[in-house]
Amino acid sequence: MTLKTVIIDDEKLAIDLLSNYVEKTQFLTLSASFRDALEALTYLSSNTVDLLLLDINMPTLDGFELLSSISNPPHVIFITAHGEYALNGFKHNAVDYLLKPVKYSDFVKEIIIWDKIHGIPSIGPGVLNRQSELIIVFDNSTAINRTFSKCNFDRGTLSDTWAIARERSKSKNHGAVFPEELVQKIIENFSDEGDLIYDPFMGTGTTGHVASLYKRNYIGSEISKDYCKVAEERIWNPLLELVNESEQ
Repeated sequence: MTLKTVIIDDEKLAIDLLSNYVEKTQFLTLSASFRDALEALTYLSSNTVDLLLLDINMPTLDGFELLSSISNPPHVIFITAHGEYALNGFKHNAVDYLLKPVKYSDFVKEIIIWDKIHGIPSIGPGVLNRQSELIIVFDNSTAINRTFSKCNFDRGTLSDTWAIARERSKSKNHGAVFPEELVQKIIENFSDEGDLIYDPFMGTGTTGHVASLYKRNYIGSEISKDYCKVAEERIWNPLLELVNESEQ
């Protein structure tokens, strides 16, 4: 499977560089590139796209405005020279946020499709239900090679499509929740006991909870005090139970 990719950036040099990277990546196909955000918006309204490589600071429409104008936006990686927009980028459900100049070693190593079994109801008529999300794997040293230097699966035992049902949120105000089974699969296959797992958007602590169960060290960041309280209970309570059991 290849992902139909569109590049939107008002700088020609940036488009040329990213086009070259996409061509080198076997599971990406460059469908189109645009320096004009309005032209890109017209194209996106009538064509199926899997992945956007999107600049933020552009004339006429910035990247956030463009993304908000699409009724059913594809997955997006923001690529910009401005690090201060990162938080807003992830609020727009960005897969990742890369700072210019982008090196190929910053680029995609592999893409895993998370099949949620049941699609999320569409936002309106004529819009497909969203049943899948992309897990995009970046590697800062060997992105050009699909072979993982660190993994715990044998040849032929792990595919790039994972069918894992969604779970209910642990907080009524937090809807973007990854199921524990998904986090478990990532941690078990791509880390070892004692490794450090960092989650920059901790939410209600799903990653930290699973990391603690599988004896990984964990650091999480979260700006919501309410989410932090939920996460603290989820992460620490099982650990205290283990300590109590070992002392009995």
